[in-house]
Amino acid sequence: MDLSIGKKAFLYLALLAIVVCICFYFIQLDLKQKVALFGSGPQAYVHFENRPQNFEKDWNFQFKSAQNFMLATKLYIYLQKYLDIRPSQLMSVQVLVQIILIVFGSAYLSFVLFENHTVAAVSAIFVTVTDIMNLNLSRHGPSIDIPAYSGIPNGLTLFAICFFLQNRFFLYFLFSLLTAYFYINLGFILSIFTLSYLLVKPSLIKEAKFFPYFLIYILLLSPNVYSILYTSDVLENSIPAERWVQLAKIFSVHWFPSTLDSFYPHYLTPFIALSVLFLISLKYINYTSEMHIKIYTGFVSIALLSAISILITEYFPIPIIVKLSFQKSTMLVSVIGSLYVINYLYRKIMFGNTPISMLALSIIVLPFFSMFGWSVFGIFLLVISETAPVSILSCRRT
Repeated sequence: MDLSIGKKAFLYLALLAIVVCICFYFIQLDLKQKVALFGSGPQAYVHFENRPQNFEKDWNFQFKSAQNFMLATKLYIYLQKYLDIRPSQLMSVQVLVQIILIVFGSAYLSFVLFENHTVAAVSAIFVTVTDIMNLNLSRHGPSIDIPAYSGIPNGLTLFAICFFLQNRFFLYFLFSLLTAYFYINLGFILSIFTLSYLLVKPSLIKEAKFFPYFLIYILLLSPNVYSILYTSDVLENSIPAERWVQLAKIFSVHWFPSTLDSFYPHYLTPFIALSVLFLISLKYINYTSEMHIKIYTGFVSIALLSAISILITEYFPIPIIVKLSFQKSTMLVSVIGSLYVINYLYRKIMFGNTPISMLALSIIVLPFFSMFGWSVFGIFLLVISETAPVSILSCRRT
């Protein structure tokens, strides 16, 4: 192997390790305080399981929360029950694992798509440090800095998508299974995102390298799905659906997207801006390659799933659909779309003229300082530079 390539790879991995260390250091400084403030830690589920007598007067006491069936929650429960290790002693470990998975997962996915170490490194920093993982139409988060049940599977999902793009189906189904056991909703969303490619290439399911793993995946996942559906509160219907919806709108954080005024300026607008940039970025890739077609197919399937979920939730609410909250799947569009955008803006910085380079740099930097801070005005100028037949901004540096 060429020494320069080896050195480059070493420096690249070292940079990612530094990113992990810095992120973990600052997150763990006030981790326990954040868990106490937001109530997003595993303690409630652990106490419900190990000290049920304290919850006997709660409404619907006989039903466990679906979160109690997630793998991370079960680990916390068993470790305290059998080894007397409290959740507060393990939260930092979970956060560290989340950071490692998301940093290296986003970098790996970016490199698989664009084969550029610099773009991959910038993408990993962007995904980890900014709030892009929280940019979804269900307002579902946070993902990295809290030991929630959804943290680890977010990173596993990135690796699963990488392996699917590379046709490494054993690893794809393995990571998909882990994702589903950690967070069943995300496991289903991941399957929709990836397996929708079968509509484009149905012959894939007949291939020997695909079908056996697919069958094993279904068999191993079925018991977990059954347990969640029939022994948790997911299908619970002891009160009329109309009354349940009225109550849910009071305590819901992310089930009903438009219940808070912040949805439109803080979520929908930057999501649309990101989508515009993603469409523009396709100009600079080989959009006919199989890998990118898999991504486009996934995006279309997620868009349809989210649109149907939001439509039903807002206008024809059905409790089971509301609880599943499939609009949270737009997180995949935000994260993966941002990888395309970073690749596009990197090209603008490197090969555009000075105004365009500064504009592209500002669009990358702004989200580090402003929550969901995509510059709509800057995006508008980039659109003009791409579409205008003659424009001083579209000139290239010589």
